[in-house]
Amino acid sequence: MRHIIVETPPSIFHPQEPNTEDDFERQILRCARQLFPSHVAGLWKPLIRDQWGRAARPDMVLISSEFDAWHIVEIELRRHSLATHIEQQLETLSQGIYDYTLLQSLSQAVPGIPQSTLKRVLYREPGFLCVADAYADDLQSACRDNNFELAICEPYHGQHGAWALFVSKMPVAMRPSREPGVFQLRRGKAFGDRVFMEVPQHFPFSAGVVELNREGGELSEGQVITSGPRRYLNMPLSWAPLGKSVRLSMIDQARQRLRVEVE
Repeated sequence: MRHIIVETPPSIFHPQEPNTEDDFERQILRCARQLFPSHVAGLWKPLIRDQWGRAARPDMVLISSEFDAWHIVEIELRRHSLATHIEQQLETLSQGIYDYTLLQSLSQAVPGIPQSTLKRVLYREPGFLCVADAYADDLQSACRDNNFELAICEPYHGQHGAWALFVSKMPVAMRPSREPGVFQLRRGKAFGDRVFMEVPQHFPFSAGVVELNREGGELSEGQVITSGPRRYLNMPLSWAPLGKSVRLSMIDQARQRLRVEVE
C-alpha cells in the first residue's frame, strides 16, 4: 500500500477515500490557500443554466489575486459515474451562462472582494477546473472534451488523526508564481482554424503581429487584438488543444518572438 512518511513529527499517512463528496469539498476548501496560492477561493453553488435550459451547480470559485481571471470549479469523487453524473455536470457548466445575475452569490462566496471588482471579473469568460481525488484516463478525456482542466488531489489520513492531500496533478494556471517572460493563456472563442486566447495583463504587446514558435521548429504568426479591457492572441486552433494548459515563453522581446508551450 502507498503511504507517506513524515520525519518531523514522526507520522505515517495512508490513502483514504472520502466518505462523501461534501467531505472532499470541505478538505479542498480548508487547503485552498496552499493549493491555489495565487487565487481567492470560496464555496459557490448557484444554479447555472445553459442556453438549452439544462442546469447544474458548481462547487467552488477561484479568482486570481490580480482579478484578471476566474475559474468555475467542479469537485468530484472518481467513484461517481462518469456517464450519468460527471460528464453531465462538466458539459452543462462549460456551456453555462455567466452574467451579472450571479454577482450577489459570488459576493457571498468571496466576501473579501469588493462588488465593483467582482463586476469586472464577471465581464471575463471563466476558466473551468475539475478537482478529483484520483486520476483516470476517461476522466481526463471528459475534462478535455468539455474545456475543463484537471487537478488531482489524493486524500491521505495520518496515524495521529491529521489529514493531508497529495497533489499529483495541477494545471499550470493554478501554480503560484509569475515567472518573468512567461504568460499563461486562457482559451476564448474559436473561428475556423484559429482561436482567440486571452493574454494576461503583464503581456508586453498591446497590438500587432508576433512570431510564434513551437516544439519541432514550426512557426506561425499571431495577431494581438485589444477588445475593451481584454487582449487576445489569435493563433492556430491546433496549437491550443481543448483541456490543455497553454502558455507563452518570451524568446526575443525586441523581435516579438514567443514559444508556445502546451501541458
